[in-house]
Amino acid sequence: MLLNYSIQRMQPMRIDSAMITAISEELAPYRDDEDAFWDTLDGETDVLDLVTKILLKISEAEAWSNSCAEVSKKYAERKSG
Repeated sequence: MLLNYSIQRMQPMRIDSAMITAISEELAPYRDDEDAFWDTLDGETDVLDLVTKILLKISEAEAWSNSCAEVSKKYAERKSG
């Protein structure tokens, strides 16, 4: 599974929340221009890489949860049947 392979290859990232906050505050005048705000914030920090990694981890956890629920359901049906 490509998604799983991609997640495993990702290296841990350090979150410099102070830097992200400081740059976000400097970009406050550009908040109305979302493209400029996010493009600049992404260029100066790893914030979008971090968000992507978090979303991939959530997606992976949901997939595992769904798989476990399906297997559990099959075993329950087999036991009662």
